[in-house]
Amino acid sequence: MSNLKIDWSGRSHKFTKKDVKYLSNIIQNADPLTQGKYLREFESKTSKYLGVNNKNLYAVSSAA
Repeated sequence: MSNLKIDWSGRSHKFTKKDVKYLSNIIQNADPLTQGKYLREFESKTSKYLGVNNKNLYAVSSAA
């Protein structure tokens, strides 16, 4: 049996300054955050990425 140690303290992703600026703008100005133009933009880009019809893709803020 080996003594395998997993370092869980690191981040699994890196954000660029451009990412942070874009997301900060959305968080500060979207009203409400879970609806509106940013939701429609996200759904549209995600459906194109996945190659599915935008009418069949819905983004939700919770899986509950």
